[in-house]
Amino acid sequence: MLIAGFSMLSFLAIYEKWVAPVPLLNIVFLTERTVISACPLNATYRLSYYCWNNYFSSFLQVANGLTITEAGYVSNTFVVVSGVLFLFFGWAICRTDRLKWLLYISTPLHIFTQGLMIYFRKPSICIGYQTMCQIFISIGGSIFIIVEQIEILAAVDHQQGIAAYCISFVKSRGYYRRLSRLYYLHSYLDQYLPQGPQRISPRIGYVKI
Repeated sequence: MLIAGFSMLSFLAIYEKWVAPVPLLNIVFLTERTVISACPLNATYRLSYYCWNNYFSSFLQVANGLTITEAGYVSNTFVVVSGVLFLFFGWAICRTDRLKWLLYISTPLHIFTQGLMIYFRKPSICIGYQTMCQIFISIGGSIFIIVEQIEILAAVDHQQGIAAYCISFVKSRGYYRRLSRLYYLHSYLDQYLPQGPQRISPRIGYVKI
């Protein structure tokens, strides 16, 4: 599926450039340096987050012994915190009329916090540290999202805005969900399950607690 997805992306660019009678998006916009920088920013951020977050709730229940409700609170910290931060960062961009300075804050914060998650994601460490990391990840992630969206919409015409916005999210969450499942099945389960249950690991991968 990954190979088919990348092949279809290449086919889309060829079709829009030389075949489509009415292109979905003016191909010139794809060469804009703002768009070129925004799309990899979006893809890199989502890859670094969703490649492990998809099974984070299940991990909390098994490794840290949390209930389904408690694991849901921790794993959805990003949703709650970022919803408030979007308003604040939007106001800050409106007041300063600049957005690049926010990336100078979010990039090192996000990298540092993702590294902390590797260390704190252990059964022996208090769950409060993981919650703290989720809050810092929410700060960095909300900046990435709002900056990427503004960059895309500022680089194209009003008529092309929706199409450009969709193109920037062409590597959807499903792509990163598959990467997460690939690691979960073929690396994590095979490494940590006892020898007997390993044969049922493919079936476990389809079930998210």
